[in-house]
Amino acid sequence: MLTEDITIDSVITKTVQQVLEGEIEKLKEDIYFLLNTSNKYSEYMKLKDASKYLDVSLNTLKRYISEYDLAITKIDGIQRISKSDLDVFMLSHRS
Repeated sequence: MLTEDITIDSVITKTVQQVLEGEIEKLKEDIYFLLNTSNKYSEYMKLKDASKYLDVSLNTLKRYISEYDLAITKIDGIQRISKSDLDVFMLSHRS
């Protein structure tokens, strides 16, 4: 019967591989989600639509805008928020 020598290097290698596989799977899920939801919304959305896109309340979105300086576009008092900015914001806050 062959036994595998367990070394620190082999444990580290296996652990790193498992962590990377988990992270790759999370990225696949995120990309799949973004691809499937992004086609339903225009590039620049009303804040109400943006809150639906993120699946958060309008108040939470407004808090994100204020606390995290999430960019909004204002033209003649009309506010819009970029879908791509929302995607970047959410991905940058992944844990």
